[in-house]
Amino acid sequence: MTTAQNEWLTIAEACAYLRVARATVYRWAREGSLPLFKLGGRATRVKRADLDRMLVEKASANTWTRLSETSFAGDWDNEKDAAYDNWRELYGVRKG
Repeated sequence: MTTAQNEWLTIAEACAYLRVARATVYRWAREGSLPLFKLGGRATRVKRADLDRMLVEKASANTWTRLSETSFAGDWDNEKDAAYDNWRELYGVRKG
């Protein structure tokens, strides 16, 4: 019997757990955010605890705010939509 802390997941299970694509899991591994473990020739596993740790680290880095700021700046920061020029105040995002 394994606890959630020691649970090993397949790549497909990790994708389902986080609701992300396989490419995302492999990108995180390439970036060094998520360790993957090879078992033999083709079997790859990831620890659920590593997934949870990575999520906490990414949330602590305020990733969502940076993504939103980038999106808003690119899409809303133009003359045609002057009504949204104060979006940082509206959504509580500090300027960079």
